[in-house]
Amino acid sequence: MFKKYLKSFILLTCLTLTSCSGELNEIFNGDEYNNPIFKENYYRERPDELKDENKIIKQDEIILSEGDFFKSYEEDGLFYLDENIYSTAYTSYGDLYKLSNVDESFKFGYLSKLYDGEMFCNGRFQLSRVQVDEDGFATLFNKEIYTYDYFAMNFKCAANFDDNTPIGSHSSHIELTISFYIRNGINFIEVPIVIDIDDIPTNAVETNSPRTYIFLAFDLHNSSFRNIDFTRLCGYSISYEYISDEVLDNNKDKESEYALMLYEVLFPNSTWL
Repeated sequence: MFKKYLKSFILLTCLTLTSCSGELNEIFNGDEYNNPIFKENYYRERPDELKDENKIIKQDEIILSEGDFFKSYEEDGLFYLDENIYSTAYTSYGDLYKLSNVDESFKFGYLSKLYDGEMFCNGRFQLSRVQVDEDGFATLFNKEIYTYDYFAMNFKCAANFDDNTPIGSHSSHIELTISFYIRNGINFIEVPIVIDIDDIPTNAVETNSPRTYIFLAFDLHNSSFRNIDFTRLCGYSISYEYISDEVLDNNKDKESEYALMLYEVLFPNSTWL
């Protein structure tokens, strides 16, 4: 019996250490957020510092319109790669700009899977992504941003019926809120950014094609940000309001769930202290 439990423990540890990338160094329960039951995989963590409303100085919402953001990294005019830092060692956008290139601290913890350059599922499913419900999650970094360019995240969405009825590829619609937290003494300035996103690939086939994901990117120097200084940015949160889903809305008699599946978070060309 002891050998049986020992074997199970070793297996779970191996799954944890190898999960989606060799750079995931924190040991956590191998089954955590990796459950075959869809609703058991939502990540809802939020640091205690961000739960204290007395420490949060919340700014007015900034609503981005179509011209203020990109939905695919294939769109012209988004990236201005510095040829001096580009080399053949980088085989993809994710490898070039992943946060784990910036500092060792981004290689630790459950959310390190968002900073490892793996922008697609690559057959790893829950081990490669963070599953987000409408209330979302928040996180704080060990570092603060010193210089910055733009923000980006790669995601798609998924719907699920509790009775496991198969769901094919379709589209859905959410209003996404990304809040940035800027350190201000012992407090945090919260800057909430709201983006309406329609035609989101949902239950899309697992491929590495940008067409089955939303690559959301926006310039942090955009005039829409009212000259906000993002220096000392040290965290973010992601939440959303569900608007519609082609399949779920046509099957309201069935118990179901909906999720944003987040694969990567990036601050390209940024420096951190």
